[in-house]
Amino acid sequence: MNIIVLIDKFKSTISSIELGKITKSTLEKKGHNVDYFPISDGGNGFLQTIMFNKNVKKKYTYVNDALNNKIRALYLMDNQNVYIEVAKIIGINKQNKYDIFNASTYGVGQVILDAIKKGGTNFFIGLGGSITNDGGKGMLEALGYHFLKDKIIDNCKVDLSKIHFNIVSDVTNPLLGKNGATYTFSKQKGAKNTDFKKLEKRMESYHYLIKNYLKKDYSNYQGSGAAGGLGYAFISVLNASYIKGIDYTLSYLKIDEIIKNYDLIITGEGKVDNQSLNGKIVFEILNRYNKKTIIVCAINKIKNQNYEVYSIVNNIANLSQSLNKPKKYFKKLINSIKI
Repeated sequence: MNIIVLIDKFKSTISSIELGKITKSTLEKKGHNVDYFPISDGGNGFLQTIMFNKNVKKKYTYVNDALNNKIRALYLMDNQNVYIEVAKIIGINKQNKYDIFNASTYGVGQVILDAIKKGGTNFFIGLGGSITNDGGKGMLEALGYHFLKDKIIDNCKVDLSKIHFNIVSDVTNPLLGKNGATYTFSKQKGAKNTDFKKLEKRMESYHYLIKNYLKKDYSNYQGSGAAGGLGYAFISVLNASYIKGIDYTLSYLKIDEIIKNYDLIITGEGKVDNQSLNGKIVFEILNRYNKKTIIVCAINKIKNQNYEVYSIVNNIANLSQSLNKPKKYFKKLINSIKI
């Protein structure tokens, strides 16, 4: 059987490429023909997927991470195209520390400045995996915007008029409100329930400055709530285009063109739940292609499922075992698939 593997990362345990390699080697021993392609929604692993299919050059620069530690940041360039993965700059650091009130997107702006100096004009920003909730204020400050109590002063360090930004994300949440950046995502970045009102009030004040500066409200634009509101800064001040992560990934991998060569799709992600049904990579693939599809995951929380799902936890191993030896138990999971 000809099988195509399109599995998103198992967050914090196995990358998309590693999942593909394990699936390929395991199933080929059973006589199947298997190809894998790493995929990303714009979050962790975004640069890996770019390097897999594009002839790009690695670039490095020293910037501040989310908590103001100096790091050597990687980004990619292809002529004037620039690829940046936010998670590599302002994601969780080696100390696994969170500080939702002080975490800043400043380092993203530093990387952008470095790339522009090296000739970059067309940016693709993979949003996701940040530990920030500053609405992109830090990034804009790095670029030269000054935020005063009642106004914004544009003192940009470079000419942005000929620079185009594309943000790549599957997050469609607005900036504010119960479905916004703070209430939806800040808890996983270390915020407590008692922090929400203070964080939201701070975001509202920042939004009103932007709104008055631009004379337009961008807070409900698709993707403005991504990466702790970093999407909002890109969309509003930097006039960025929003690209759905799965659309971007499948397009540059040319999956729509090659899918006819395969009999079976194997897709998945670390945790599959009802939220996955709302635009996540797994179910975009499931609904896009009229092919037999199998879903693999570490944890399955889908209720009333009408899909063929193979999960590690409670079937192959318990949660602790899965986290401690993820590759071992993922291989066992793939061995258990009945094809």
